[in-house]
Amino acid sequence: MMRCSRVWLSNASALLATFGPFDIVQSAAHSGVVEVQMNSRNNKLNLLDDSFVRNLPLAMAFLNEDLNSTARVAILVGGDDRPFSAGLDIKSAMKTFFKDVSSVDKAKVAVSTALGVSTKIRDGGEGMPAMRNQEMHRVIREFQDSISSVARCRVPVIAAINSHCLGGAISLATACDFRFCTSDSKFCVKEVKIGINPDIGTLQRLYPLVGQGRARELTFSARNFSAADAKSYGLVEEVFADKESMLTAARASAVEIASNSPLAVQGAKHVMNVPSERAVQESLDYVRLWNSAFIKSNDLVSFGTAFATKSEPQFTDFVVDSTSPPIAPTKRQV
Repeated sequence: MMRCSRVWLSNASALLATFGPFDIVQSAAHSGVVEVQMNSRNNKLNLLDDSFVRNLPLAMAFLNEDLNSTARVAILVGGDDRPFSAGLDIKSAMKTFFKDVSSVDKAKVAVSTALGVSTKIRDGGEGMPAMRNQEMHRVIREFQDSISSVARCRVPVIAAINSHCLGGAISLATACDFRFCTSDSKFCVKEVKIGINPDIGTLQRLYPLVGQGRARELTFSARNFSAADAKSYGLVEEVFADKESMLTAARASAVEIASNSPLAVQGAKHVMNVPSERAVQESLDYVRLWNSAFIKSNDLVSFGTAFATKSEPQFTDFVVDSTSPPIAPTKRQV
């Protein structure tokens, strides 16, 4: 397994390893507590870009394997003055979504968006559509597996959220075992605002925390909600005045967990994961197939155009063919 770097320090708080944007630091409070600090080198918002997605599973694997006899609990937090995460790196994602759509068609959609009319996108890439959809299927699976590596880490992972927790960052937060946040934290299940179906874990892991009705309302509206809202909904356990007090509480909770039997704690997490993660994986497989077919839409291009021009996207009227015709009742035999 390739690792970016590893540094062992002699002081009480040690940098154990670095994987792209993730610095793994051993806590001074307890040898079994580690912090996974998110310090993106590419941006200040800890966006879910290629480096983030590629290195997150490596960081989790380091906890599972290299620190197998050491790490008992982890805290996932934005490093220094960084936020938790502002979600998907939209500029990078748009290149992936539409790398096989011609610039002419993109321009047509941009013009039609301004005029408030609809323009069809031609499929202009190389190879048959199924082959190109396979590539999107692979990309979505890579994102899903990256986020799921947190949920499936053998040790409990505490999310320490400050500032932004938007879009795909909700998937990351809900993959953690429980969550603390600062009072200035802003949350949003943002995906439908950009014309895509959330596909990396939010739909699967949010509703057990906040309930079906609230999860649907937050997803369909894509509205911002506050730290106080997040606590009242059940998304976070506690809200703190600032990052320092939040981290103090997260570390105290981590020390309490680390003081217990690691075999029992890890066993409890594994057993609780069995029913939930099986259902999560089945749903992730389904949404991966769905988005592989539907993600490259006029609505997504309209959002991309609006994002580039700092305007409001104009989404089209469209009905998804997702239901079968009703089955006629059979006649009862007499």
